Amino acid sequence: MNKVQAAQVITPAVVRRVLITNYSDVASIALFCFDYLLTLSLEIKYVWPSRWSIVKVLHVIMRYVPFFSVTFLLLVETPSRSAEACTILMKMYTFGVVTAIFAAEAVLTLRIWAIYSRSRTLGLLLLVIYSGVVLSIFINVGIMLSYTKFAIIPLPSGPTCLVVRANRKLVFIWFVLAVYDAFQCILLGYQAYEAFRHGGKFKLFDVIYKDGIIYYIFMMGMSMLGMIFIMSLPPEYLRLSAGPTHVIHTSLTARVVLHAREFVERQRAGLDWLSVNIPFTTKDIASGAAPAT
Repeated sequence: MNKVQAAQVITPAVVRRVLITNYSDVASIALFCFDYLLTLSLEIKYVWPSRWSIVKVLHVIMRYVPFFSVTFLLLVETPSRSAEACTILMKMYTFGVVTAIFAAEAVLTLRIWAIYSRSRTLGLLLLVIYSGVVLSIFINVGIMLSYTKFAIIPLPSGPTCLVVRANRKLVFIWFVLAVYDAFQCILLGYQAYEAFRHGGKFKLFDVIYKDGIIYYIFMMGMSMLGMIFIMSLPPEYLRLSAGPTHVIHTSLTARVVLHAREFVERQRAGLDWLSVNIPFTTKDIASGAAPAT
């Protein structure tokens, strides 16, 4: 689409919608950086000195891939980009977002497995479901990006990339994420009920169960919000919920890892004490819910 054609689709309403999306991107970047700085001290203390493990690799991916995604997003907003450059940058941004989210989901999945005492049956079930979710979403992301088209806004001070065509099948991605998070939330809720019924409320209950369920509700809410935006709003709002959802998934999961690791360290130091039997050990928390030492 050339500049003349682009001008035909650009109206004040379109420009306003693009600006709203840009504001959402900026807010997401600010929230991500703010949360990163808030939790950096915990990461330096509990993650950086630990030995390398699967969970640590996943933590690093979900924690630092967003910095690359943010860079691509800023390049998208840089003036004088061609439509082809916009397409390439948006693909890199999108796959960065999806990769970070999947790393976060993998950490949460390992956490559920640890809470269930590393059951082989549940572990196999989670592996199959998680693999299916990853494969289906990556395929749909590729299809969605091949359909998405950009135009150049011929205004010196205006945004560069304008989405002029998008596939509403993107809603499938947020739907699958919402369903998978709901599935994990149900598993966590059941175990929380069993723990509370047999042992009452204790410190670990807040760290593992209460916070976890709240985080899942937030993540499901963001995915549902993304579905609503995609189905009801114009294509200029294509990534309106992508940034916030990206940040919510990675930031909350990072907090799950760091808070669990902090709890383990406190218990080892004798600052926290449990007098109840729980279905998994401190080692399970360290290896399945936080980077192992």
